Amino acid sequence: MIDALQLNNFRTHKDTLLQFDKGVNIVQGQSDSGKSNIIRALRWALLNSPAKGDFSHWKGGDDVLATVGFTEGTFVERTRSKKDNGYNLPTTELRAIRSDLPTEVSAITRLSEINIQGQYDQFYLLQDSPGKVAKELNEAAGLGSIDNSIGQVNAIIKHTTKSKDSAQLSLKEVSFDLNKYDGLDKMESKILEVEKLYQDRKSLHANKELLTEIATQVLEAKERLSDIDEFLEVEYLMADVMNVINTEYKTVQEGIKTLEPICGSVSIVKEDLDSTIYWLEVEEPLKDIKTMTEKYRGALVSHNEFERAYTDICSCKEAWLRASQTQETAVKALSDAFNSLDICPLCKQPLKGAII
Repeated sequence: MIDALQLNNFRTHKDTLLQFDKGVNIVQGQSDSGKSNIIRALRWALLNSPAKGDFSHWKGGDDVLATVGFTEGTFVERTRSKKDNGYNLPTTELRAIRSDLPTEVSAITRLSEINIQGQYDQFYLLQDSPGKVAKELNEAAGLGSIDNSIGQVNAIIKHTTKSKDSAQLSLKEVSFDLNKYDGLDKMESKILEVEKLYQDRKSLHANKELLTEIATQVLEAKERLSDIDEFLEVEYLMADVMNVINTEYKTVQEGIKTLEPICGSVSIVKEDLDSTIYWLEVEEPLKDIKTMTEKYRGALVSHNEFERAYTDICSCKEAWLRASQTQETAVKALSDAFNSLDICPLCKQPLKGAII
C-alpha cells in the first residue's frame, strides 16, 4: 500500500510531500493546482509510462524526482535529468531505462495500469468489448491458465500417441529382422563342436612342446656325460704330472735344508760389513764434534772468568754505597750538633744565625 509521495521539480510541483492514510484519500484544489500531476507522477514512477510533457521542469530545475513509499518499508525512486535516467531501489540502482518497466520495480509495487486511473481514463471493463471483458475475467479467475494447461496436456497426449505408433512400427521391423536368425540354434551346436576341436588341438600342441623340451634335456644330459668322460681321461694324466711335481718338490726341500747353514754364515758376515761401513761413515763427523767440543770448553772457561770479574765489581759498588750512606749520616749528625750549640767549640764565636 502506498503511504507517501515526494515530488521534486515535477511539472507544477517544486518540492511536494504527500502522506496517505488507510482507506480513501481525497486530494482537492483549484484548477491547474497540480492534482492531475500527482496521477502522472505515480504512473511515471510505478509504471514507467509518462505522458507527453510530463517532464516540464519547475522553472528550469535540473533534476526531476518522484519517490513513492510503501507501508512495507520499501520505496521506488524515479529520477531523470540531462545525464541520468533510472530508478533507485532499496537494494540496487537501475540506469538507462527504456519504455519497459523493469522486473525489479514490478516486484516491489505489484501494480498495473488498472490500479492507477485518471479522471479522463475509461472505466475498467465498462466500456470495453465483450471479448476483452471475457479475456480479462478469465485471467482474473485463472481460467486462462487452465486453458493453457489443457492445451499442453493435449499436446503431450498427441506427441505420446505419435511416439507409440512409431515404436510399434520399429518393433515390426525388428521382428522381421529377427526372422533372419532362426538358424542360430544349429549354428550354436556347430560352434561348440569347433570349440571342442580347438581345445583338443591346443592340448596336443602343449604335449608336443613338452616332449620337445624333454628331448632337449636328454641331449643336454648326453653332452654333459661326454664332458665328464673327457675330464676323467685328463684326470689320469694329471695324476702322473702330480707325482713328478711331488718328487721334484722333495728334492728342492732337501737343497733348502743344505743351504740354511750357509745362509746363516752369510747373514753374520753381512752384519759385520754393515757395522764396519757405519763406523767409516761416522768417523769424520765425530772428529768435527770433538774439535767443536774443545772450542766450547775454552769459551766456557772465559765465560766463568768474566762472571767472577762482574761479581767483584758488584761487591765494590755495594761497599761504595754503604760508605756514602755512612758519610751522609755523619755529616747530618755533625750539623745537628752545631745547630744545638750557641758558641763554636773551636773559635769560641757565637753561632746564632749561622747555617751549616
